[in-house]
Amino acid sequence: MKFLSQMQIRDVLLNILLELQQACKKNGINFYLVGGSLLGAVRHQGFIPWDDDTDLGIMRDDLKKLCSIVEDDNRYKISIAYDRFAHCRQVRFLYNDENIPCFLDLFMTGQRQLTTNSPKNSENSVFKWSKKWIPIEHWHSGMTSLITQARTIA
Repeated sequence: MKFLSQMQIRDVLLNILLELQQACKKNGINFYLVGGSLLGAVRHQGFIPWDDDTDLGIMRDDLKKLCSIVEDDNRYKISIAYDRFAHCRQVRFLYNDENIPCFLDLFMTGQRQLTTNSPKNSENSVFKWSKKWIPIEHWHSGMTSLITQARTIA
């Protein structure tokens, strides 16, 4: 396995996040920032200075769709790992290349629920994730700025 600097890790995480975003947009899959990634987007316009991962939330149905897409694309894989610090299993989206040790943590949320008498995918859905969370583009612009600043200093 290859060792990467903090800046290299962030570059790889940004790349895999943008690739995931493209695949998800193309296939109608929604995901959103959570945890330290959400905090970093708001407070630091990118990564928290000491953070080395990306935390994403995804609905259970969307994760199932993503798994079937990844099965057909040999560039990526989805794995489940036990995190001994958080004492839980984590779903991870990562490159299939084992020389790239970076991954995105996917935190699965429950089934989509609809209000009574509303058709599927209606505006009346109980959960409207895409309008309640910070868009990935906001985080991306902060990340681009952060990476540019770091490269200028280096």
